[in-house]
Amino acid sequence: RPGTPGYMAPEQIGGASIDQRTDIYALACVAYFALTAQPVFEGTEEAQLMFAHMEVEPESPSERIGKALHPGLEQVVMRCLAKDPSARPQSMIELDDQLAALTFAVPWGQERARAWWTPERAKMRARVREETKG
Repeated sequence: RPGTPGYMAPEQIGGASIDQRTDIYALACVAYFALTAQPVFEGTEEAQLMFAHMEVEPESPSERIGKALHPGLEQVVMRCLAKDPSARPQSMIELDDQLAALTFAVPWGQERARAWWTPERAKMRARVREETKG
């Protein structure tokens, strides 16, 4: 099967037909990693990861990192990770509409992004260094 096991949608793993919703699932996996510095599912075996994507409900990003995130953003990401493609946004335009509808008490800008990213980047780099030592 073509694809990276850590980012493959359940329908792709199961051999069902794939469409733009499969890409939306993969994009959600990337967003999850961006929010948590961790993949949706951890594992060293390809079969283990594929099983998790097909059968295991992922932890929400805020549960994973133990820190509150924007609830609307988290809901969008989790909706994109739905096992059933019909429960995901049906197109990138629909996903864009859902993201555009989010409101923030403090607007997101360069300063806020830098304040968030600096410690998260350090944690991610430390984790990658630790993983590559093994």
